[in-house]
Amino acid sequence: MRKILSILAASFLTTGAVLAQNNTNITHWMFARSNFNPASTGMNKGMEFMLWDREQWWGLEGRPSSQMLNAGGYVRAIHGGIGATVSFDRVGFQSNLHFRANYAYHAQLNEDMFLSMGIGAGFVYTNTRTNGLIFSDPNEPVLNGFNENAIRPDVAVGLELMHKKFMVGISATNLIGSPGSKYPYFARGLNLYGNYSFNIKGKARLVPGVLLRSPFFTTQFEVNTLAYFLKDRVWGGVAYRFQDAASVIVGAEVFKGLRIGYSFDYSLGGIRPYNSGTHEIMLMYSYKKPRKPKPSFNNPRNF
Repeated sequence: MRKILSILAASFLTTGAVLAQNNTNITHWMFARSNFNPASTGMNKGMEFMLWDREQWWGLEGRPSSQMLNAGGYVRAIHGGIGATVSFDRVGFQSNLHFRANYAYHAQLNEDMFLSMGIGAGFVYTNTRTNGLIFSDPNEPVLNGFNENAIRPDVAVGLELMHKKFMVGISATNLIGSPGSKYPYFARGLNLYGNYSFNIKGKARLVPGVLLRSPFFTTQFEVNTLAYFLKDRVWGGVAYRFQDAASVIVGAEVFKGLRIGYSFDYSLGGIRPYNSGTHEIMLMYSYKKPRKPKPSFNNPRNF
C-alpha cells in the first residue's frame, strides 16, 4: 500500500504539479453547479443551501476525500443572485481549502427563457506535508521533507441559459492559474454542460445531460440520465465518466424543501483493483417565497 502511495505522490509532484492541479469530480454536478459556474447562483429564484461529501476510492489508504458547502439566493432588487461556495479536498499528503463569493445577473429573454451572467472571486489555500510518507529510498530528492503552505487568489466567470425545457452553461475557473503553472496553482479550467427535460405522459420526467471538463492538458467527458417521479420528489439515474467510472444516482425529497441524494461510482481505471468504489452524498434545502403566478422556469435539475 505504501508503494502505491509513493507512486501516486511522486507522480503528483513530478508531473501533475508541473501541469498544475485539477478540480474535484462531482457526480451530483447538476445540483452543485455554482461550485464551478457562478452564473448558476440564484437560478432557482429562491434560497438554496447544499452540503456535499465525496469519499473517493474507498479502501485505499490516503484516498481523496472532499466536502463542500454552497449557499445562495435570488435578490429581486439586484435582478440576480448572490452566494458563496466553500470546498475542502484532501488526498494523501495534500489538502486544499477553496472559498469563492459569487454574483450572477439574470436577464429575461422572453416568457420561457432567461440568461444568467456570473462572476466569482476568492482564494485557494493549499497545505502540503510529505513528512508522514515512507519511501524505499530515504534520500528521495523530490518528495522527502517537502512541506509548504500557500494561498492564491481565484476568479471564475460563466454563463447559464435556462429554459423551462432545457439548460446549458459554460464557465471558466481558476483564471489566475494556467495550464503551465507550477504548484500550488490550480489549472485554468473550462466547463461545458447541458440537459433537456422530456415529459413522460405527465407522470415523470426523463432528463439526459452531458458535462465536459477540461484544464486544457486533459479532457473529461460525462453523460448521465435522471428520471424524476412524483412531481420531482423522487429521482434516480445512471452516469458514465469516460474511462473513469460508471455511477448510480438516487435521491428524494424527505420534507418540503429538504432533499437528500446519494451516488456510487464504480471505478473503471487502473486504480480499480485497489478500491471498492466512490461514495457521494448530498443534502440540499431550498426555499421559495410564495409569489403571484409568473412564468415558470421549472427545470428538474434546478430545484
